[in-house]
Amino acid sequence: MIEALSVSKKFGSHYAVKNASFTIGNGERVAFLGRSGAGKTTMMNILTGYVSATEGSVMVGGIDMLKKPMLAKQKIGYMPHHAPLYLHMSPSEYLDFMCGVKRVPKAKRSERAASAMDLLKLNEKQNSPLRNLSKADRVKTALAGALCADPDILICDEPSAGLEPGDIIQIRSVIREIKKTVIVATSNIQEVTALCSKVIIMHEGHIAAQDALENFSYAAGGKNRVSVRLAAGRDTGLAMLKSIDGVDAVECVGTKERDTFDYVVDSYHKDVRGDIFKCAAKAGILLLGLKPQSVTLEDVFYQLTCQSGGMAV
Repeated sequence: MIEALSVSKKFGSHYAVKNASFTIGNGERVAFLGRSGAGKTTMMNILTGYVSATEGSVMVGGIDMLKKPMLAKQKIGYMPHHAPLYLHMSPSEYLDFMCGVKRVPKAKRSERAASAMDLLKLNEKQNSPLRNLSKADRVKTALAGALCADPDILICDEPSAGLEPGDIIQIRSVIREIKKTVIVATSNIQEVTALCSKVIIMHEGHIAAQDALENFSYAAGGKNRVSVRLAAGRDTGLAMLKSIDGVDAVECVGTKERDTFDYVVDSYHKDVRGDIFKCAAKAGILLLGLKPQSVTLEDVFYQLTCQSGGMAV
């Protein structure tokens, strides 16, 4: 559905996006995850044809965005971050306006607007001025505007930013019901896990990692994490665990049982549980707990993006 090949975007001497390549298939739900300034919004603007790439190419449904932008854009519905709305309009008036902007045939505009309002649950408020509606209802109206031309692809940039917790749940529920290819740009890891099955992590304009959400415990190089409980002094336990070959990091996370300390042990490309058992036995330290711990997307994201820098775009 979308294929980006070696895409870069340069503003002056700064690359907001650098050599980004990825493929998004029909019906996939993909998140572009990154901190502020990672290049997510610039990437969304390139995918929608709002700005042109400095280098590389974007194909949408087999259509080159640079060579045939109007045909490619017809396949996309876009809700930008802080989508502009005309607050004197009602949702019904706004959708009629958006149908005109998107060149929906006049005979189909009422049907398309009604379908979008039904999907976004705006029917009861369709005639109220947007200025009188809640922020969540305004976001839903913007989403309806992105969908009113019945595009194959929906792209949303930070769809729940600035909303109250209850409204966030409502917006995410609505997006989950949309049966299209969905692309979400966000800095919120909870948004990723709630809406998407594939993740593309961006950092300082580069794609740092991309994979299916369920595979992301391996995206940072095959990290293994083990929780350990030792009946020993804190420093004694730390020293023993750090001495084991293959252990990359050890953190004491406190105590939950008298005369013991709990630790989190990280290693790469090696399961160190057997080594921990042998080392504890050799040192005469009682091992009371040893179990694998899942590595979360948050762990991977932190590892890949913990460096400072970047420019907000």
